[in-house]
Amino acid sequence: MKKTKRVIVDILFNAWKKSDQIYDIGWIDKRMAIFMNYTLKSLLGQSNQEYLALVRYSGDTVKLIKQTLSKYPPLPPNIKFIDANSYTSEIIKSVKGYDYLYLARLDSDDMYSKSFIQKLHNYNPKPETEVLISRNGYIYDSVNHRIAKYFHKSPPYHALVYRVEDFIKGKRHKLPKGHWSALELNYELLDGANFISHVHSLNTLFTFNKNYTVGPIITDREKIRGILRDFI
Repeated sequence: MKKTKRVIVDILFNAWKKSDQIYDIGWIDKRMAIFMNYTLKSLLGQSNQEYLALVRYSGDTVKLIKQTLSKYPPLPPNIKFIDANSYTSEIIKSVKGYDYLYLARLDSDDMYSKSFIQKLHNYNPKPETEVLISRNGYIYDSVNHRIAKYFHKSPPYHALVYRVEDFIKGKRHKLPKGHWSALELNYELLDGANFISHVHSLNTLFTFNKNYTVGPIITDREKIRGILRDFI
């Protein structure tokens, strides 16, 4: 019998306690617009829709999140906003009957290539592999209208690999240094340009970091649109 695989996309919307802005309806509205215009379009554009995207929000902002979501068309059943407190239970509920879980990380303003989910379904890692790392993509500045190829040794676009039986029993791959810790796990590299890191007016920590760019910075809008078509 063929081994079955469940792909879940983990997206953090505002489930952190670092700033009071996560309780600001104005900030939530603007972040939601970015999610809808970029990340959601990337998810909807995936050539393979066999995945579940869980968008985590802070439980004490549920009314604000629902208020903002009500301004948009309903999401498809495989893309769900959830209270961060129910994250693990949602995963366990959705992986029952599968053999493997691929838990892929994506920020709520970034994008995958349209073939990324299909690539995860097609990929057969070694038995000991714990994480799949994508090192190549693009960095896109939607404020200053520029884009460049992007290389990062361990960016936040990895996919953790679990046997479902182990995950349900409580096994978790430890990431004490965030996405850099992926290099301390048994990893394999995914080929291709798999992600876009998106720089926009609401970024607080991420900037157009030229230390990671590869090749020229493109400002021609038609060329930028051509690249974006592979992602949204």
